Amino acid sequence: MTDPLEDSRNFWDGHARRDPLWAILSESAKKDGKWGLGRFFQTGVAEISSLFYELDSRRVPMRRGSALDFGCGVGRLTQALAPHFDRVVGVDISPNMVQLATGLNRFPGNVSYVWNQAPHLQRFGDAAFDFVVSNIVLQHIPPEITLRYLEEFF
Repeated sequence: MTDPLEDSRNFWDGHARRDPLWAILSESAKKDGKWGLGRFFQTGVAEISSLFYELDSRRVPMRRGSALDFGCGVGRLTQALAPHFDRVVGVDISPNMVQLATGLNRFPGNVSYVWNQAPHLQRFGDAAFDFVVSNIVLQHIPPEITLRYLEEFF
């Protein structure tokens, strides 16, 4: 039986080698290594700030113990989550992306990165996270596996 995630892993590993920041945020003007790290990571801060503003304005209760960034890439959103949670885990299908994220980690005290090649998240156990974020990721995963991941998020 073939690994249903092998194509995805190979796809993202290739992008991690060629142009990892552009692979995550594909602005045409930023292709070929034109993203600056500061600006790239600032987009994550802005995105998480906007998300929390919306959640707060709707009075959504939220525990701030642990967060999961599913499909973390190089850690754009993982790093932005770090000041808001006691523990943040970024998980990705690409070992190359996880290696890059680990090297760019500015919050080693509460942020870690994990390579997950399984079609599930059992390694983390039930109810391991108070908050899960996943942006521009699930559409790249076969639907039957996406459904399983979504069930595990809740």
